[in-house]
Amino acid sequence: MPAATQSDSAAYQPPAFDLFEAHVFDDREDITRWLHGWNGLVGALTGDVTLGLSAPDARALVTSSEWASEWDARIAAGMIAAQLDGLPQGVDAAGIIRAALDNAVWQPSSLAVDGHAVPVLRATLFGRAVAHTSEVGTGFAVAWRGDVTIRRVLPGGTGEYTADPLIAHSYEDLEKQTP
Repeated sequence: MPAATQSDSAAYQPPAFDLFEAHVFDDREDITRWLHGWNGLVGALTGDVTLGLSAPDARALVTSSEWASEWDARIAAGMIAAQLDGLPQGVDAAGIIRAALDNAVWQPSSLAVDGHAVPVLRATLFGRAVAHTSEVGTGFAVAWRGDVTIRRVLPGGTGEYTADPLIAHSYEDLEKQTP
């Protein structure tokens, strides 16, 4: 991971671990990327970061983190599945957690990450494809629809984001971006 730029007054501090994002196969101008959210204390490095991608035929949310357990990654996958296109009718937070922790829905699979097949656990939650892995160092969870792959966010490759997820931001900077 590149050295994070920090500011004591920033609301968002980039993490010390790698970030992952969704990628569509063709370079188009109709793709929107955004810093969807993060968890952490104000002014401290974040514990997880979620990045979004939207294109006419694809949408994805990818959360990167150094989770303590597979359960945390599953819950993160459930949460972003519920956020991908809006929470399904009648599903609450307890329902998301129950669905994410159901061993029967998770199956070994693989996903293209940085151009290579990586082992993941994959499921369908609320009609959305989800997967998670920690096989790439940093863990990530992804919820998607459409044809997407996953890649690391690299310095200099964040120009598509209104708020670059690799540098610190004030709340004012973050308010300017609209997915």
